[in-house]
Amino acid sequence: MPTNLEIQGVVSKTSLERLQIFLVVVPVLALIILVQTYGVNVPHQDQWEMIPIFQRYQSGELEWRDVWAQHNEHRIFFPRLIMLGLAVLSNWNIMWELYLNIVLGILIFLFGYLLIQHSWINENKRLQQWLTVLFAWMVFSPVQWENWLWGWQIQWFLNILSVLITIWAITAWPSTWPVWLGTLVAAGSATIASYSLANGMLIWIVAVLLLLALKGLKPRFLIFVVCSVSVPWLYFLNYKKPSHHPTLLMFMDNAMDFFRFICVYLGRSLSSGSRDVSMVVGSLLVCLFIASTVYMLRQEYCHRQRCLGWVALGLYPVLTAIVTAIGRLGFGVTIATSSRYTTISTFFAFSTILLVSMALTCTKLDPAQYRYPYKLLVALLGMYVIIMVSSNYVTGIRRMSETNIVLVKTKECLEHLESSTDDCLRASYPDPNVVRERARDLKSWGWGGL
Repeated sequence: MPTNLEIQGVVSKTSLERLQIFLVVVPVLALIILVQTYGVNVPHQDQWEMIPIFQRYQSGELEWRDVWAQHNEHRIFFPRLIMLGLAVLSNWNIMWELYLNIVLGILIFLFGYLLIQHSWINENKRLQQWLTVLFAWMVFSPVQWENWLWGWQIQWFLNILSVLITIWAITAWPSTWPVWLGTLVAAGSATIASYSLANGMLIWIVAVLLLLALKGLKPRFLIFVVCSVSVPWLYFLNYKKPSHHPTLLMFMDNAMDFFRFICVYLGRSLSSGSRDVSMVVGSLLVCLFIASTVYMLRQEYCHRQRCLGWVALGLYPVLTAIVTAIGRLGFGVTIATSSRYTTISTFFAFSTILLVSMALTCTKLDPAQYRYPYKLLVALLGMYVIIMVSSNYVTGIRRMSETNIVLVKTKECLEHLESSTDDCLRASYPDPNVVRERARDLKSWGWGGL
C-alpha cells in the first residue's frame, strides 16, 4: 500500500499540474477579453488596399493575379485569400480577422508545445512544464498589440505558424506516421510561409540545414532543394522593388547601424521598448544563443537531435532580422522596436531561453563551490525574464487602450464621411481622397462596419 508521503506527493504533483494548466489558459482568456475590449470593426492603414480586390469580387471580375499581386516587398497570397473569404462570410467584419489571429496564436502555442515535449523526453519534466507556461505568456503577450488589433496582420501569425509546422514536421514528426506525409506537410507549410511574408522564404534555408544535420532525412533533401529554388523563383517573377522604399545597399555604408538594428529587433521582446536597452538585450541573447547552440551541438547525437528544432526556430528570426535590416534600415534603427516585429522576435528569445535551459541540464557541476553561483545566476536570469514579460504585458495593454482611442475616432470620421476633415481621415490612411472613395463603396455594400 502507498504510504502517506507517496499519497501527498501525488496530490502535490496533481495540484502543481493544475496550477500550470491554469497559468497557460489565463493569457489566452485575457487576450480574448483584451481584443474584445479594444478591437474596433474599422479598416485601418493597409487594409484599405483590400478594397480594390473587394470591388473586383463584387463585380465578378476578380482574377488570381489580383490576389497574387505584390504588396510592398511581399506576396501575401494566402493572407489575402483568408481575408477575402472572411470578408465575404462576415460582410467584412474586421473583428473576425482579430479572432482568427487568436486562433492562429493558439495553433502556434500548440505546435510550440509539441516541440517542447519532443525536446524534453525523459528530462526535467517540471522545468519543461514551467517553460510551457512561460511560452504561453510570451506567445499571447499584448507586447504584440499592433498585430492583435489589426486584422491585416494575419500574415505575421500565419507566417510564424507555418514556420513552426515546417520545423516540427522535420524534427518531431511521429515515427508511426507516413514519412511522405511529413515531407508534404513540411514543404507545404514552408510554401505558405513564403507567400505570407517575404521573410518566409528564409525557412527553406533553415529546412535544408536541418535536413543535413539530422540522420535518416537525406532523401528529403533533394525535394527541399528543388522547392527552395522554385518557390523564390515564382515569388520574384515580375517582381518590382517598391519605389518609395530606401535602397537595399544602405547597410553596406552603415555597418554599425545595421548591427544595432539586428540586435534591437532580436532584443525587443525581452526589453522595455527602449532602442538602446533592446540593443543590449539583443546582443546578450545572441551571445547566449550562440554559446548554448555550440554547446548542445557538441553533445551526443540524442541530445543534439532534440535541440535542433529550437536552434532552427531561433535561427529563423535571426535571418529575418538581417533581411529586415537590409530592407528597412533607411527608415532608421528605431523602427526595429516596432510591436509587429515581436511576433517573430519572441521566438528567438524563447528559443534562446530553452537552449540555455537544455545546456544547463546537461552540465554537471561537481565542485560544490560552483553550485551556489550557478543557482544565483539562473535565479537572476529567471527573475529578469519574468519581470520583462510582465512589464511588456502591462505596457502592451496600455498601448492597446491608446490604439483603441485612435480606431474609435477613425470610425467616427468614417461614419460622418462627408463632414470629416482630411486630417481626421489621414489617421486611417495617408490619402484622404482614397479613403472617401473606398469608404463610399463599403457603405453601399454594408461592409467594414460602415
